[in-house]
Amino acid sequence: MSGDALEDASRALSGSALRAEMREGRGRCLVAQRRIRKGEVVLEEDAFAAVLYPNKVSDYCDYEMTMGSGKLLRCSKTRVARYSSKQAQASAWKTYYRDEANCVCAMKKKYAEDIPFTDHPYTRLLARVYWTRKSRPALQWRLVDQLCCHWPAFSDEKKAEMVKAAGMARAALSFAPPSDEHRDAIELEEEMLKEMTMTLARIDCNGLTICGEGQVPIGFGVFPLAALANHSCNPNCVQTFVGRRLFYRSVRDIEIGEEVTITYVPLSSVHTERRADLLDSFYFDIGNRGREGEEAQGEELAAVGEAGAVEFYPPADGGSASIPASLADEDERKFTSLKVGDRGGRGLVLGDPDLRGGATFYKSGLRALCSFDDRKEARLAGLALLRIHCRLVKAEDSFGSGKLREAGAEAWGALNDCEGLSIEGSRVRLGKHHITRIRALSLFMDITIHLGDFMSARSTIEMLCGSLRVLCSKPAAAVGTTSFVLAILAKLEADPLSGGSPETAVAVAKEALPLLDFLRPSSDSVIAEVQAIMNDCLAELRLGGEDA
Repeated sequence: MSGDALEDASRALSGSALRAEMREGRGRCLVAQRRIRKGEVVLEEDAFAAVLYPNKVSDYCDYEMTMGSGKLLRCSKTRVARYSSKQAQASAWKTYYRDEANCVCAMKKKYAEDIPFTDHPYTRLLARVYWTRKSRPALQWRLVDQLCCHWPAFSDEKKAEMVKAAGMARAALSFAPPSDEHRDAIELEEEMLKEMTMTLARIDCNGLTICGEGQVPIGFGVFPLAALANHSCNPNCVQTFVGRRLFYRSVRDIEIGEEVTITYVPLSSVHTERRADLLDSFYFDIGNRGREGEEAQGEELAAVGEAGAVEFYPPADGGSASIPASLADEDERKFTSLKVGDRGGRGLVLGDPDLRGGATFYKSGLRALCSFDDRKEARLAGLALLRIHCRLVKAEDSFGSGKLREAGAEAWGALNDCEGLSIEGSRVRLGKHHITRIRALSLFMDITIHLGDFMSARSTIEMLCGSLRVLCSKPAAAVGTTSFVLAILAKLEADPLSGGSPETAVAVAKEALPLLDFLRPSSDSVIAEVQAIMNDCLAELRLGGEDA
């Protein structure tokens, strides 16, 4: 970040508890310029531009990105965007939607068909960035333009995708130019396309997923100040949203001069998974902790292996490749342990399969990483992990398509496979807290709730919470992952039809409330519901005690 960029960021942060700095090995960062207490809001920022995911367009206000308390108003011109109020509609129209509506209508007139603009959220967001630019102060645009870009690290395939998406957005701007002063620039297609491609690359690396109530992803936005916060696997802040407004809240005290950090990837994962995700999406390496705890900058995770392969550690050829941290660290043994017969070892899966017509085709890079004393046992463990992983992906695919029964059958099958799966005559069993089993429980919980099978959901969540308490022991992880699961469990425990008890409901509610408090104000309605559940159950217990 240049000196001018630091100066711009400092101006934008003026009056807040933070300042922008450049630090060796960390690059740009946000730093506390006063002592920040646990639970304090560290940063608030409205999205420079934001867009809903296609499956949320019908249910959320396009401008405020909230569900609203009543029926949403529908744009009469495009019949696409919905709004929670006339005021929200007017604000959207003034900021970006007049241009977007003109673009959609002009494209429809020219091509004599509906243009599925909402099916391309990143293209839509890029166009909105340029349409919004004319109504924002110059400082805000400079903050967006100064965000880091990892273009040199992109693959040729990703670069081509970026250029194509930027070309679609540039075409949209040609139907509804962002302002008169940019009309001539739009004619310079090559120059404009290059600029927009670089802007999209910045958005790709710095944009943030916007979550609604319950931390459910609903869209994507550009928050140039919030993007200055670096990643940590043990962050001192969590992020939460109220519509398009972002909040960073501290989960512990932060001292003067200490860097403010968030997590870029889910903390309900193991180190090796986080490392792979960060390399793939953010182009930096958090290192590979060796058996003695040292940082070894091995490249085995950056390399693309044979599709659907099983990698063995230590390597059979006696090579020097470091063992992935999650197969070596004692702290993560619980989450990677499994058995082949009576022989114990460790393993996990990286990557995802590609599902086509019910068949499974492994994407390049999907592999099981296994560490056993015997290569045959490692291979069997890897094959079992790949099979379970593919069942979970199929269940997720069916769940996303609304095929709840099919999803439930696959997820239940994956859970049973975790308990014991026969591979070439050997029985493979995953440990109680294995990361794959945790994911299977989480998915089965979501499916059973949608199916209305609350008794199965309650028993599933009880098992899931037992594992999450171990996996998400650090504050930020517990807040972001465990809090809403506990809130659901409290509600189910309070319902006698699901087999719960008021005593358990009270205990779970007491555990959930302090965690939910860190996610205020987006968690306010959930907190009120959990508090009401606890109060009702306490009253029921007091009444039962008096009757006795």
